[in-house]
Amino acid sequence: MQYRAIILDLDGALVDTTRALTRGLNETLAARGRPPISEDEVRRLRDHGLRALLRGALHLTGRALSDSDLNDDLIAFRSRYDHWLLELSTVHPGAIVALQTLKRSGTRQSVLTNKPSEPALRLVREFGLEPYLDYVVTGDMGLPHKPDPAGLLLLLERMDIPPEETVFVGSSRVDIRTARNADVRVALCNPSTGRARLLAMGADYVLDDIAQVVPLATGELSPNGD
Repeated sequence: MQYRAIILDLDGALVDTTRALTRGLNETLAARGRPPISEDEVRRLRDHGLRALLRGALHLTGRALSDSDLNDDLIAFRSRYDHWLLELSTVHPGAIVALQTLKRSGTRQSVLTNKPSEPALRLVREFGLEPYLDYVVTGDMGLPHKPDPAGLLLLLERMDIPPEETVFVGSSRVDIRTARNADVRVALCNPSTGRARLLAMGADYVLDDIAQVVPLATGELSPNGD
């Protein structure tokens, strides 16, 4: 099966901001007198946004905070994460070459992320992704966040590509649910997560690295189980 459009999750599939998240989060915990948590724990907790990540980290390190204190800490966490975002984030090896190859072949490419526009576009521009993307749909455009399919459906409309000719390349269970809700095929690519764990999540495809998005688009990569 060939795909005319590839829609990609930003953080996880294309770039890795785990170190920036962990540094900002642990600085926030330290200000509360809490112990740090590991990058692996951050990866496990991060799928549902910064508030859920902070709440989960506070649960791991002590008692819960009031809503007011949680809101104050979330503001501080966002600021610290933003400070470290570009310095401690990385683009996955092979991502640029893969996007270049797809662009030359005529495959349409866009990004769907729950991140707000400002940090999302900073990452896109910092790592040179912008020339290869048709659109970037972010979490502050007035649409419901993933796993609601609204952002994915908007991208299909803008690119004028039907769902059956599109695959969403994500990095988590949230991305699988988003694709299923839009009736779009889904591939998982997350080098920091083991292949067996990704296979267990039930995606149509599992990519060992982002370079495999090229044979995915051309139909050379078989679905899981084939």
